[in-house]
Amino acid sequence: MGMLELQNVDKVYRGRGKPPVHAVRALDMEVGKGEIVALLGSSGCGKTSTLRMIAGSRMSRPAPSRSASGASRSCRRPGAG
Repeated sequence: MGMLELQNVDKVYRGRGKPPVHAVRALDMEVGKGEIVALLGSSGCGKTSTLRMIAGSRMSRPAPSRSASGASRSCRRPGAG
């Protein structure tokens, strides 16, 4: 189990009168202690959205499972809570 684990994470942006935009879909990722990770991809593929979800979960110190208004289904830090 890694220091950071994302399981089946989604992020959907919903604007008034606009169709929903699925920025991240079913992301699974595990980062181990001491690992260095880079997110690479084209513009608009969800890199920044993913980093913001990780930063938000690290700042708020969530319980092992977290739901945030459609932002993620599961974003947890192993050993938390």
